[in-house]
Amino acid sequence: MKIKKLLLLFFVVLIIGVGFLFSQRFHPAIYSKMGWLYGKEIGVTETTNLEGTAILASEFNHENLVYYSSMGLHLSPKKVQEMHLITPQMMSNGDYFLVYDRGGKTASVYYKNKELYTVSSKHDIQNAKVNDCGYLVLISDQPGYQAIVSVYNRKGKNIYKVYSGEKYVLDADIHENGKRLAISQYATSGDELMSYVAFYHLDEREPYQVSESSETVFAAIKFLKNGKLLTVGETQTAAFSSNGEEDWRYEYVDGTLQTFSVSNYGVALVLGQQNQKVVLLNNNGKIHEYIHQGGDITQITNNKSGVLFAANREVFFLNKQAYLLANLQVARDISELYLEETGKNGVIRYEAGYDKIKVK
Repeated sequence: MKIKKLLLLFFVVLIIGVGFLFSQRFHPAIYSKMGWLYGKEIGVTETTNLEGTAILASEFNHENLVYYSSMGLHLSPKKVQEMHLITPQMMSNGDYFLVYDRGGKTASVYYKNKELYTVSSKHDIQNAKVNDCGYLVLISDQPGYQAIVSVYNRKGKNIYKVYSGEKYVLDADIHENGKRLAISQYATSGDELMSYVAFYHLDEREPYQVSESSETVFAAIKFLKNGKLLTVGETQTAAFSSNGEEDWRYEYVDGTLQTFSVSNYGVALVLGQQNQKVVLLNNNGKIHEYIHQGGDITQITNNKSGVLFAANREVFFLNKQAYLLANLQVARDISELYLEETGKNGVIRYEAGYDKIKVK
């Protein structure tokens, strides 16, 4: 009987131990010793050279790089749409991507590489975003105001407008259900600068909540999958609940903000000067950190699976616990990095070409 109990205890401890090792298999202390059994690598699956073609703007959508050049909008290797933009800007969100001309007057939304609608602004466009349901928010100049923020539905119909008055508009975003809008603004009075994040229901004219701060200016905002609003500022990042109340806040005590990336699942921050720190904050504000010592981080992108960043001519992949899993050296200067929304496929873009990659 004692032997059976000891064997049972042994197997229970063994199962718990194996489970713990498996859950921590990418921890640096374990990965350095056992990673040879299950280690990850970044592999190049396809290389495209575009010598003589300068990529002026690009986005990663449905495992393909969509880009703009002097020839127009390249929706696929064989499909080019004629388009003439001065300052092309692009962004992707789920099945949708957006192309607009900053300082111009048109913005086009595409669904699965097919044009869904195009809107025209009477005045110059400052910024624009599309959400993962095809709603467009447009920030443009407006005589007599600092800006006007306009919301369009999936059919390209204007359904809401906000005139900013005396406040400067930095960013805006529309929730995926198309019922809530958030706008980041700032105003100055003498030497004092105030930052505002205003929350609107699209069936009401006035904001239902306004958050004020004199500590930082939130230059980028984004609604997350869980309904919270993520705001990234020059000295701190904060998240607000659906009712506009602050949920959590992270201050940059270890260095200045160098660059960042925001996805539907959280934010990746690069802080510091020399030994740079990559800080991952998920939707609930949980913190994971990685110290990088191999050159300045110039590009970073994040998704549900982790983070891809570039330093010099090398690319690194961290999982969502900020453990380094793989790296890849390339022979050209890196212009942009992209990851698909939830998986481990991505693109390394160069000045005249790109590599499709996969973490495997």
